[in-house]
Amino acid sequence: SLELKRDLVIAVFDSEEPPYFHTNLMGSTRFHQDHCQGFSFATAIIMDLIGHDVELTAPFGAILPGAARELVAVMGYESQPFLATILHEAAENNDALKILPLLNRYMGDMSDHYAFRLGGVPYLFLTCGMGKYYHTRLDDLRWINFDKTHAIAMLVKELVRNIDGQSTAANCRSEEYDTLSFEVGLINNALGPAVPHLLNYCGLGNGINSRNDMDRLINSLIAAIQN
Repeated sequence: SLELKRDLVIAVFDSEEPPYFHTNLMGSTRFHQDHCQGFSFATAIIMDLIGHDVELTAPFGAILPGAARELVAVMGYESQPFLATILHEAAENNDALKILPLLNRYMGDMSDHYAFRLGGVPYLFLTCGMGKYYHTRLDDLRWINFDKTHAIAMLVKELVRNIDGQSTAANCRSEEYDTLSFEVGLINNALGPAVPHLLNYCGLGNGINSRNDMDRLINSLIAAIQN
C-alpha cells in the first residue's frame, strides 16, 4: 500500500480516439477543464499501450536481442526538473524493464498527457507504442505480457511515492529543461553492452555529444519499432 502526503487521483479516460482526439470533447481534456481547476498537481502520470512487448525491425532486433521485449518509453521528464532524477532512481531499482527516455516532441501528444501538458501540469507518459496488433482482431489478452505490465505497475508505484516526497511542485514550462546527460545515462543503463553497436550502426561511433546526436539515435529507434 501507499502512504502518501498528497491526494492521489486515479482516472480512466474515455473519448481518447478520433474523432475526439485533441478536441475539447476528449475525455482527459474534459476531466482537466471541468474537474481540476484550482488543483495543484505534483505530476500527472499517464499510461497508454503498456501491456505488450516492443518488437524491432532488422537490424535493430539483432542488435538488441531480448532487451526490446522489456522496453518501455517514458516522456515528459523535461517538464519538471526533479522528474529526471526520480525517473533515473526508479529505473535503477527496476531490473525487469529497459526504460527508454524520449522527449515528448519525439512522439508528440499521442495520448491523454496532452491535456495536462497544455494545462501546465508536470507529467510523465509511459508507453510501449501501438504495436503490430493495435486495433486488429488479434489485439486481445493473448498479446499481453503480464509480467511486463506488473513491472510497469511497480515502476509507477515507486514514481508516485518519490514524487510525493518532493516538497514543492512547480508548473511545467513551455521550454524544455536540458536533459541530454540524463538521457544518455538512462540509455546506457537500459541497453548496456549493446549501446556501442547501436551507435555505430547509427553513425555515432564517437558517442552522443549533442542533442542532434540524440535526435539521430532516437529517430532511428522509433522508425524501427514495429507498429
